[in-house]
Amino acid sequence: MIASLQIVLGLMMIRFVLKLINWIRTRVVSARNVYVLDGDTIGLRRHGRPDERIRISNIDAPETCGVKSLWERRRGGAAKDALRDMIWLAETVEIIGWGRRDRYGRTLARVKVVAGDRRFDIGKSMINRGHARRWT
Repeated sequence: MIASLQIVLGLMMIRFVLKLINWIRTRVVSARNVYVLDGDTIGLRRHGRPDERIRISNIDAPETCGVKSLWERRRGGAAKDALRDMIWLAETVEIIGWGRRDRYGRTLARVKVVAGDRRFDIGKSMINRGHARRWT
């Protein structure tokens, strides 16, 4: 009985620590400083410094540049438009995670938007709408 209680308390402590780490690694920026580059990449305007490119870490959307088929180009454009609409309706954007970069130098992060009293994960929303697939 005591051992199972210790396990449960240990798991609760781990979950708390992980949430604390995500809270520490979260940046909140105005949605007006965010622009869309691709269906899975956003740009962040940083006044006085070069813009930062952020790859949404939990999705993979069709490409818009360098594609071989018209079908993929259309799907990529639709994904980019859907992401732009979500950013446009948001008041603030939460960028969760920092430090990791992909091979193109983009910051890998999860992105959430806050619009009014609603807060949702952009990656999950893009997957649910059929504009992207899960990427790990």
